[in-house]
Formats: sequence, structure tokens, C-alpha cells
Amino acid sequence: MLTYMRLVSEGYAWARDHQDKWAHLVAAEIGVPVSYVQDQLREESAPFQLQPVTIKAIRSQQVVADVFTRAGLIPNHVDMTRLWDMRFNADIMKG
Repeated sequence: MLTYMRLVSEGYAWARDHQDKWAHLVAAEIGVPVSYVQDQLREESAPFQLQPVTIKAIRSQQVVADVFTRAGLIPNHVDMTRLWDMRFNADIMKG
């Protein structure tokens, strides 16, 4: 798993360092204009990188899931804690 996390981190770093190339690749893959992806990259609130899982992140996801459930878009309650895994936090923190 550590090899996988290292490769993912390297991929994220490459995408950050080559945003124009990354925007073209993503746009071609999902079928949208490159400008849409470039706008998204310019407007991102934080760099795309592996982050430790936090209780705050899980709670945030739960709020979103609950909104979708109340709106009838998700038929039953989803317990978001079951979708997260904190076992790799220490390794992520090491970088």
C-alpha cells in the first residue's frame, strides 16, 4: 500500500506542476472544454494531495449525504464512517 500511496502522491504532484497538460488530459477524458477544467484548477480551495482522514472530513461528508437523503436522492441513510479508513494516516503524515 505504501508504494501505491507514493505513486498517487507523485501523480498529484505532477498534475499540480503541469496543470495545463493535466487540464487537457482530463478534458479529453470526460468530454468537456479544456477551459472548464482550467477554471476548476484555478478555483480549487486546496492543492490536490493525499490528506489524513479526519473526523471533521467524515462529518462533512455525512452532512452532504444527509442532505441528499432528505432530498430523496439517496433512498436510505448512509453511514459515512464505514466509507473511510484511518489506518494509513501515519504513513500519509510522513509524506
